[in-house]
Amino acid sequence: MRNPLAQKCLTSFSSGLAFPFPYIVPVYHSVSDDYLPHLAHIIKYKSIKSFKTDLEFLSKKFEFVDWDYFKNNYHTSRKKPVALLTFDDGFIEFREIILPILLEKGIYAINFVNPAFVSQKEIMFRLQASIFLERFNKLKEKKKKFFLDELKKEKLEIYDFASFILNINYNSKDILKNISKVLEVDFQEYILNRKVYMDEADLQYSKNQGFGIAAHSWDHPYFYDIPKEKQLESAIKSIEYCKREGYLGDTFAFPFTDVDVSLDFFTELFAVIPEMKISFGTSGLKLDTFPKNLHRIAMEREITAEKELLYETNAFYIKKILGKTKYIRQ
Repeated sequence: MRNPLAQKCLTSFSSGLAFPFPYIVPVYHSVSDDYLPHLAHIIKYKSIKSFKTDLEFLSKKFEFVDWDYFKNNYHTSRKKPVALLTFDDGFIEFREIILPILLEKGIYAINFVNPAFVSQKEIMFRLQASIFLERFNKLKEKKKKFFLDELKKEKLEIYDFASFILNINYNSKDILKNISKVLEVDFQEYILNRKVYMDEADLQYSKNQGFGIAAHSWDHPYFYDIPKEKQLESAIKSIEYCKREGYLGDTFAFPFTDVDVSLDFFTELFAVIPEMKISFGTSGLKLDTFPKNLHRIAMEREITAEKELLYETNAFYIKKILGKTKYIRQ
């Protein structure tokens, strides 16, 4: 039995009346019917059919707009809230699978990319962890035990490999180099055999087709793991790359999360990059102490867009009663 408040929110949103914001910013990473080992253990990416179903639902409830319109009008009330579709990390599926779908439907999107990974110069540490876990899961039990014993020689205490590997953070990512030797994983070979990221030609093609390319930090750190100076360096460096290449230079999307990022960071970033219009966080339907930091809704939780937005809407109204609809920054 749903509580009365939740039931009220569900009913009102289903009629298109209670969505609390004049805008929505959904975020995806990839879309594919293929099994992608580098993403399989870290992102629940959607199938082509599921993605199209999401777009059909979103198109009924929201009006998809491009960046130029959104950045100037997102706060304006309309009959239908506006939607800015976004993707993160610059994966090749954006060019090969997603763009044809969006072009057919006339829907604009921005892809926020990490310059360090463009053209597969590197592969992000979380993807490495997923590849490791894929390799480990395919080992026979005797081989798994041998592998874990070898890691102990590296003074790594590992009781559950999946938890260990998936909890390696940005500052400790060098551990992955030692593991790669023991597990005999060659990332250069992996990306030679499989294109993971878009290259410059793919990004320019996306831009020429009318889509946005924008900054997502230099190499995808957890911002709460690095000092403010490093946060600013990573953000500014990635924005300057986008400006140099003719991409969008007036926006930035946080990698992972913007939790614990100080108010000073935003003040300084927007001062250094005066053309900055909006940054994007990751807290769903939430306001922010810094009003130009808008929060996106993650769409990859193995549920439909309709259920995701019902959940977010319910959560917002409950938080509103509790006085917790704004992320407070110090």
